[in-house]
Amino acid sequence: MKTLQKIIKSLLFQHLLFWATVAFLLLLPDFNKGDLKSWQVVLQNFTTLSFIALAVYLNLLIIIPRFLRKKRFGYFVLFQLANILLFFMLDVLTGIYFFNYDYSSAFDPKMSASTKFAVLFLSEVLLVSFFIAVTTFIKLLRDWMTMQDNTLKLKEMERQKLEAELQSLKSQINPHFLFNTLNNIYALALDESEKTPDMILKLSELMRYIIYDCRSPKVKLSKETEFIKNYIALEQLRLDGKIKTDFFCEMCDDIELPPLIFINFLENAFKHASKTEGSYISVRILVEKNKELLFHVENSKEDDMEDETQEYSGVGLENVKKRLSLLYPQRHTLDIQNIPYKFSVTLKLNLDES
Repeated sequence: MKTLQKIIKSLLFQHLLFWATVAFLLLLPDFNKGDLKSWQVVLQNFTTLSFIALAVYLNLLIIIPRFLRKKRFGYFVLFQLANILLFFMLDVLTGIYFFNYDYSSAFDPKMSASTKFAVLFLSEVLLVSFFIAVTTFIKLLRDWMTMQDNTLKLKEMERQKLEAELQSLKSQINPHFLFNTLNNIYALALDESEKTPDMILKLSELMRYIIYDCRSPKVKLSKETEFIKNYIALEQLRLDGKIKTDFFCEMCDDIELPPLIFINFLENAFKHASKTEGSYISVRILVEKNKELLFHVENSKEDDMEDETQEYSGVGLENVKKRLSLLYPQRHTLDIQNIPYKFSVTLKLNLDES
């Protein structure tokens, strides 16, 4: 069965089937006559069909690839006319010299020789032009379908590559986040802090979200904000409330977005926020009706602190930038401001994919 399917799909079989069908339709009337003279006519028609096939394959294999595909339309028309003229000469001369066919007998005796020639030439040109046009259309259609198929395959390969790269970037976030949090818990455990069990409990809630919910390419914003709240609560336990935190989220609807897209910014804010009196971290998430998401995080810092933008490296900002460029190409802006006593990050996402 598989061998038969391969044969049917083969280009050679399709060509043979096409010409066999054409030959059957053209020669069927002559077979029905049944006299010896008709066999000569059948042979002559078969010869004509062979010359048509020659003209067709000259067009398909030489004229189209060398001129039409390269948009050399003038040469294409010129060589196509030469191809048609070659068919006319071969078919007529073969009929006269090999089959002794009297073409004038097929016309009205009252017609002039020039008129007979013109009608003969026109009929031959129309015959071969029909087959050239039909096979050209079929070839161009097949080429277009092949190009579409290759385009779909290329897009699928690009999609798979994109998913693999995004998965790789997302997988970098989880160990990075877990490593930092475990370090914090380890420090508290060394001090025999009573907060250690609560931090472990909060961490388990965060890891449940990361391990299970973040498997999907996108999550509900409500789940992501719940994750942010738990993360802030975890950090508050670690810092013993030394930093005032403010979190605000306003949604017109519960949109979906890639998971863990904000965590690097939050980690940076808690890492570099000043620990003196009046220290703060402010987080804002707004979703507007025009499908634009605004994320803003701001933290206080020491005035003599080194430029925090230098801290963004490796798994940090570069990771976020790569994810954003892949997920929201030309549909996001990222603004990082480092001024005395304050550091802020503003991210805008255009959620409209149309």
